[in-house]
This record gives sequence, C-alpha cells and structure tokens, in this order.
Amino acid sequence: MNTTRKALSVKIDYLAIVFETVTAWEVIGQLLQIPAECFCIREAHIPYKTYTNLYEAGCIQIFSDCERRVENIHGTGAYLVLKGEGCDWLQEHLQEQGKGIVDFFRECISCFGKDNFHLTRLDITIDDRNETSYFTVGNCTRSAGKGNFYPKAEVFTFMKVNLMKM
Repeated sequence: MNTTRKALSVKIDYLAIVFETVTAWEVIGQLLQIPAECFCIREAHIPYKTYTNLYEAGCIQIFSDCERRVENIHGTGAYLVLKGEGCDWLQEHLQEQGKGIVDFFRECISCFGKDNFHLTRLDITIDDRNETSYFTVGNCTRSAGKGNFYPKAEVFTFMKVNLMKM
C-alpha cells in the first residue's frame, strides 16, 4: 500500500475574520478588491454582536455597521464570513492574481494592521485519496499534543468524516 503526499488535497472550507476598526466597504474595496455595486445590503444581526447590516455578494458575507457605543463611538468593525463556495471563490480570486492564502493574510496586515483583525474560525479540509491514510485523526491529535499545533483558542476539534460510508 503506497502512501504519498501527491494523493492529498488541502483547502480552507470555512474562514471567519473580525476586523476591529474598519468598515465593510474597506474590506470590500481594499482587501477583496470587488466593485461595491456587486454587494446587496440588508439588515442582519449575529447573536451577541452589534453588527446591524449584512453586505452580501453571492457566497461572500460581511457583517458590519456596528451599533455606536461608548467602546466603539464610530460604529466600525466588520466580520468577513466565507463558507465552502466562498472559500473556493477566494482561492480562485487569489490564483488569478498569482497569490495564495498566505498573501491574503499578509494583505490583511498591510491594509489594516497586525493587531486590527483576528480569525474566529478556520476549517481546513484534507482530502486523502491514499489507500492508507497519510493523515489520520489520531496522528493530528498526537501532533497537537506534542505542541506542533498552536491554537489561541482553548478548545479545538479534529473530526473525521468518511463520505464513502455516508
């Protein structure tokens, strides 16, 4: 049984980023570089957050326009959410520019500053087409236990999904 990295594909399947002091239009124009007229705006809320509007273009969602409060007198802040097809779009968009996901995060820093955003969720999908798995849930868990994985969150989860048995 042959096991090789060539039979693996890895992609981001869910990405959520909070930008502390920017607007949805800044994320749209400076980071994503999408024309503003592509976005529809509607009222939307997220539990326990102060966002009041959702800017949406296909599979791209940006919650923004926070309620003005003492701790946020300008009402700034944006929450970018890319699920499944949104992540696929980002990957294609970056590839068209000869860039990758690392370049995207570097642009987050150059556009908005290192301390002005943080990831709230990052799901990675590993499609292993080897006869014997290159990665297993057990291997990933042991690697995390050895300090080879550095989460900021206190809780993280490894899940195994076998679509062939579903």
